[in-house]
Amino acid sequence: MKKALFWTVSCLIFVGCARTMMVYPRDGGQASKGKVHVDTSTLEGEMELNSPDGEHFTGRYIASPDTSGVGWGLVNAYGSGGAFASGSNVGYGQSLIGSARAILAGDKGRTMRCEVRYNADYHGFGICQCSDEKIFDVQF
Repeated sequence: MKKALFWTVSCLIFVGCARTMMVYPRDGGQASKGKVHVDTSTLEGEMELNSPDGEHFTGRYIASPDTSGVGWGLVNAYGSGGAFASGSNVGYGQSLIGSARAILAGDKGRTMRCEVRYNADYHGFGICQCSDEKIFDVQF
């Protein structure tokens, strides 16, 4: 819990942070790396990865938190002698857990579509599929 709080606060203070992404081809072979640039202020950011065959992919992801909610409250207080006080408040909460999707373009002409799940530490896992039908498991 302390680690989750540390990363959440760090990302909020600095608005964004980067996570190293590991890319594993489903058909076997050598793993490669990439990065997810987390921007907590907009729920979108840059994603880049290198496929094991050497193509460099870049693009943007859009995150979608699992749940959010809005609450509203009103309080009225009456006292002796005609005293009266009232107050209201509106609150909004958003989950730090959710999913994200990205469409990436490769420097050799292929495209890649990624779908990932992330947690409060901005770690996650998912699948990316190339336009040539190659599938990669990813984790960050």
